[in-house]
Amino acid sequence: NPDDAQFIHPKNDIGEPNLRFNWQTPIWLSVHNQDILYVGTNRFHRSMRKGEDLKVLSSDLTAADRKGDVPFNTITAIHESPLRFGLIYAGTDDGRVWISKDAGYTWSRIDTGLPQGVYISRIVASAHMEGRVYVSLNGCRSDHFTPYIYTSDDYGATWKCLSNALPAEPVNVVREDPEKENILFAGTDNGVYLSLDRGTSWMTMSGGLPRVAVHDMVIHPRDGELVVATHGRSIYIASLRELRLLDDSLRATALKVLHHDDLTFSKRWGKKNYEFADAPQPKSAIVYFAKSSGVVTFRLLSAGGKELLTVVDSAAAGLNYKTIILSVDAGAVPTLQQEFRKANGNKSFLLAKSEDGNYYVPAGTYTLELISADGKKVRQEMVVKDPEASK
Repeated sequence: NPDDAQFIHPKNDIGEPNLRFNWQTPIWLSVHNQDILYVGTNRFHRSMRKGEDLKVLSSDLTAADRKGDVPFNTITAIHESPLRFGLIYAGTDDGRVWISKDAGYTWSRIDTGLPQGVYISRIVASAHMEGRVYVSLNGCRSDHFTPYIYTSDDYGATWKCLSNALPAEPVNVVREDPEKENILFAGTDNGVYLSLDRGTSWMTMSGGLPRVAVHDMVIHPRDGELVVATHGRSIYIASLRELRLLDDSLRATALKVLHHDDLTFSKRWGKKNYEFADAPQPKSAIVYFAKSSGVVTFRLLSAGGKELLTVVDSAAAGLNYKTIILSVDAGAVPTLQQEFRKANGNKSFLLAKSEDGNYYVPAGTYTLELISADGKKVRQEMVVKDPEASK
């Protein structure tokens, strides 16, 4: 209800210096109690009542040494530990990092060992270890482009650099996977990077994502998806389902199918019902892992082991995504018809050609076979469901 809306704005007391607000003022809702709101100006504020009665709980956390047309010496990052209520971190645009272990009443400075005077772009308290925290810094405002990501396992007493393997791009955001502690994501001025070993090595996540500045990322806790926000005000979403399977055991495997879509048979396959729409086709999205790059051959086999379809893909080392259309090669149609007749007591069975000229697989159980260039094979059952069977 618009009539119930309230303007939330921290205010200084009469006689005190005006508060300084960053262009992107950091706010944080406590995951432990959604009524609790944290806000950063140049001081730390907290409300226990959904933004009402914002209290000032800190002194000025910045160096307070600059003036200009744009507010400087402001808090840029706030994060509360998901493992412990009241364990809060704050960072500023002049490179200061602070910790409070009592919900904001007292603060200790913990940026010794970090680059000094560099804009704190993000702080992330770990979901896996109470004392662990990640910090990213962005030096572009000081005309240098070294990537900075650091981590600490002792509440910021000591720091370790995680960004040595990243290219020279300012880092805007760092994220930790809440389910897999070794998976990290970095958003820079040139895209998204993924680490599977907590920052020892990094790789690009560029499939479908242009080379753009990434300013924020969040991992959806229910859907297991990485949501990426760019400087161009666009949103990109990537599933983490397969990434979370990339452990040492899988990466030592030559070839493996991680996921494929089973389908439900439809009589509409191949039929063009609308003039300006393509005829629907049975498409199965397949995700597979290949240890080495090279040609991978897909074969769809009948229940009797007969080859119905062959598709060739050029695989990269790592995760690969391929969508295949479950059509039957014309030469395999007689064999498939004979198999279905035998399976149904020699009843007549005709696999008819669709309006688009293709033969599509009937309901049944098939085998998906992948063959690497060096002859390694993996097989997985693929089901085309009968829509009448569930009625």
